[in-house]
Amino acid sequence: MDVRNQSDFSEVVLLGFTQDRTINIVLFFLFLIIYLITIFGNGLIICTILFNSQLHIPMYFFLCNLSFIDFCYSSTAVPRLLSDLFSVKRTISNLACGIQLYITVFMGGTECQLLALMAYDRFVAICRPLHYRLLMKWSLCYGLTIFVWLFSFMINMVPSLFTPLKLCYQNQINHFMCEILGVTRLSCVDISMNELEIF
Repeated sequence: MDVRNQSDFSEVVLLGFTQDRTINIVLFFLFLIIYLITIFGNGLIICTILFNSQLHIPMYFFLCNLSFIDFCYSSTAVPRLLSDLFSVKRTISNLACGIQLYITVFMGGTECQLLALMAYDRFVAICRPLHYRLLMKWSLCYGLTIFVWLFSFMINMVPSLFTPLKLCYQNQINHFMCEILGVTRLSCVDISMNELEIF
């Protein structure tokens, strides 16, 4: 391990976008509109599925979960991005950066596994239409969904909680959020295995 100039930083600087105020105002309204459409769209999907009894089938149950994941995923970084567009000092505490990073990784992993579960649901519906209700019982749907959330937590969160990174040399990320590779590259130790695991 290289021990030159190691420092304990209490915050991370997000370089992100330009300091040009005009560009930042345009970006603010652009990202705000996209964020509001995302939040409104996902909220509308969730409410429609919950309040319409005809949509209480496994496919829409999984779609409701997917909308919730997208709601959480976009709410992890975008509000911070919107506030940073108007701030001069774009810093985030190590704790907030870690929370943002963990939620992003957790939601991304859960989304991938949920999409695989949705593909299985469609496979059963298309290839075994007469057995669909038997194969995709509600108890199985709930169990598979709980398994997806717990399994995603176990494979995405638990290993990283036991191997925290010590930041050194610099505390600047050329990104607008705490992106996993950007934060990993701030580490004092060799990160080649971490990068391989991420990819």
